[in-house]
Amino acid sequence: MTLSTHLRSIAILLLLVLLSSCARNPVDGTPDLVLMSEKQEIELGRVLHPRILQETQPYANTDLQAYVNNLGQNLAAVSERSNLTYTFTVLDDTVVNAFALPGGYIYITRGMMMHLNSEAELAAVLAHEIGHVTGRHSVKRDAGNKLLSGLGAVASIASGTSLANSATNAIGGAVISGYGRSQELEADEYGARYMALAGYSPEAMLETIDLLKKRELFEVERARIEKREPNVPHGLYKTHPDNDKRFEEAVLAAKELSPVTPVGDQAERYLNQINGILWGESGAPGTMRRDYFYNGKYNIKLKFPDNWRLDGKSSQVMAFSPDKDAAMQVFVLQPGRTMTPEQALMRKFGINKFREGREMTVSGMRAFIGITDRYESPFGPRPARMAAIFDERIRRAYLFVGTGRNDLSKLAADQDFIATIFSFDKIHADEQSLANPPRLKVVTAEADTSIEMLARQSALPEYQHQLIRLMNGLYPDLEPTPGQLIKTVD
Repeated sequence: MTLSTHLRSIAILLLLVLLSSCARNPVDGTPDLVLMSEKQEIELGRVLHPRILQETQPYANTDLQAYVNNLGQNLAAVSERSNLTYTFTVLDDTVVNAFALPGGYIYITRGMMMHLNSEAELAAVLAHEIGHVTGRHSVKRDAGNKLLSGLGAVASIASGTSLANSATNAIGGAVISGYGRSQELEADEYGARYMALAGYSPEAMLETIDLLKKRELFEVERARIEKREPNVPHGLYKTHPDNDKRFEEAVLAAKELSPVTPVGDQAERYLNQINGILWGESGAPGTMRRDYFYNGKYNIKLKFPDNWRLDGKSSQVMAFSPDKDAAMQVFVLQPGRTMTPEQALMRKFGINKFREGREMTVSGMRAFIGITDRYESPFGPRPARMAAIFDERIRRAYLFVGTGRNDLSKLAADQDFIATIFSFDKIHADEQSLANPPRLKVVTAEADTSIEMLARQSALPEYQHQLIRLMNGLYPDLEPTPGQLIKTVD
């Protein structure tokens, strides 16, 4: 018998050993390829949970956390794995997402909650994630990856080439890259069952998937306009295509389990819970309202050019043009007692000299403006428009740097940079509320309430019509009805 034949035999034996490790699906009792005990599964979730919270903090609202946890516990109690200790956490993240770890750790983002419109829709999201836990989907994915990795190593030796190993790795990569259509539909089916047993209509799951698919379509189009990758963690169109009869049948079959006294969608209770939650990034350096930027900490404001976007992920103030070909950065520092605005720029950025430099005043404060030929910008080494404005009363300096992606010597957006610098001012007493972070606000639609009116009055800096429609289930072109509770941003 040749070495190759021996190795093929080993591969077959390995497969048989692994398959003999099959457990039973906790939901339907069918065989499952699982290489991890329930105790190990729970321990894995326990280890991973603090890592998730270290990366993304829980949202600081104890009432909302308790509300979501109580609902989640009610749904988990009617599942086939009610013996697990479930943990439900609202994450302080604007991304629209929800996910589960092995062992009963389930997360939903603040961004997801802002797009839901009833307790039934929240139940649909949580029940779906519970379905991933009861179906042991992450554990199965881990088992599939280990199986493929083991067979790949044997196949590579047997073939004498890396081809088999490469192919197996590719399959393994697909296994661990995310849940496929089959497991997502399984989670839908299980989740719909838990919803029904807890008193919620399974049809809310159909409504939730529909609104999230619409939100995904908008995000893809928005990312195209903003020249970035779309943030769509679920890829719902891959797992839930349009006119998906299999999905509808799986969900609606659970209606037979509905209790005699249903809970109802509890839209008002849900909206009262999320009323006032933060809109936008936590810890952002300030607030954009239309094209004006407000920073309450330093009590300052300035106007960026039309349609510029604040980089909410940055701890400093940074705004980009719509095509991301120009950027403006704002820094704050405490200058030395005898330092001039020009010297503050030189020391901060290591500048030896400026061209076209001149001293002036901006909003009654001493300032300097000039151009340096080299600055390490977000686009690499570029010429830059710089300015420093001194608030000598409190010994604080505000430094401005404007750069362009394609600039070599001239600054294509220089007029925009200069206009932004000269718009700098202190926040007036009647503007103090504008510096507060925008928050979700629930209002009651009246006879004359329209999306146009809500968009005009909202604090959303851009895409006002689309975002208000999306968060209220009115996308792409529906209007509010009198008496309807509507979410906006104030």
